[in-house]
Order: sequence, then structure tokens, then C-alpha cells
Amino acid sequence: LMIFIFSYYFFYKLSKYMKHFNNLVYKILKNSPKRFVKIFSKRYVAGFTFNDTLKICKNLNNEGFLLTLDILGEHTKTEKESKNITNLYKKLLITINNEKIDANISIKPSHIGHDLGFNIFQKNLIILIETAQKLSNFIRIDMESSNLTDDTISIYKNLSKKYSNFGIVFQSYLLRTQN
Repeated sequence: LMIFIFSYYFFYKLSKYMKHFNNLVYKILKNSPKRFVKIFSKRYVAGFTFNDTLKICKNLNNEGFLLTLDILGEHTKTEKESKNITNLYKKLLITINNEKIDANISIKPSHIGHDLGFNIFQKNLIILIETAQKLSNFIRIDMESSNLTDDTISIYKNLSKKYSNFGIVFQSYLLRTQN
């Protein structure tokens, strides 16, 4: 029991520090020259152009990998910006289908408008779910942070009554994930 308590406490504290560390890294990289960022992100980012990404995805599929793709970014500031991101995701879904790439997409609620209002997020999410459904694809909703947990679970519960081609990605470092 003591080991469990220590482990729980250790990982709880670690998750708090990791959040601060991740925010610090994000702020540094956000303000860094792109060529500098590419050096560190090359291992984690499939490509820096759409065509680069397609080529890499096809190569990974040929090696037997199944893929989940996303468009980097979060916290859109305007409804127009959230609509543009939604349209980019639609284009990505169509490209995945047309290019016969074995992949689905993962989206962040704040990237498609959650910060602007739940209804904007829901409207954009339904557009993507319906596009994916027509193309026999699947969408994962990222669990960004604890302040979005309730809305993410709520929208999943409501929309899963009508759609079956989407799900939620739970983050292991969020304390409520076990529940």
C-alpha cells in the first residue's frame, strides 16, 4: 500500500511539473526560428508540407504502420479561424481517402473552436464526423486538459447516440482518467 501511495503521489507531482515544462517548451519553440524548431521536431512531425506528409504516410503504411494524423495547433481565436481549421481537416480526410492512406485523424477541441463556445465546437465536430462517416473513417477527440474534460465527455455521450465513427483519447496524466 505504501508503494502505491508513493507511486500515486510521485506521478501526481510529476504531472504537475510536466505541464509547466510542456508550457515552457511550447513558449520557447513558438518564438523560435522555424529552422531551429525543425531540428527538434523532425522525429515527431510527419512533414512540414502537405506533400512531404503524404509521402511519409505512404512509406509508413508500406512498412505496416497504421496512422493517426492531426494538424498542429490549438486555441483558435476567431470563428473564421476555427472554420478554416475544420475545412483543413475535411481536406485531410478526403486526401486520406483519395490517396488510400491507412490513417484517421485526431483533433483538439480548442483547435476547432471550443474556446469560442461549445456550439461552435459541436458544429465543427459534426461536420468532421459526417465527412469521416461518408469516407468510412474515424475521428479521435484529444483530451487536451482537465478544463475541457466535461465538455469532451458530454459531446461524446450526446453524439455517439447518432454517430459511431469517433471516440475520445484520454490522457494518462489527467487524474480523472481512471474514473
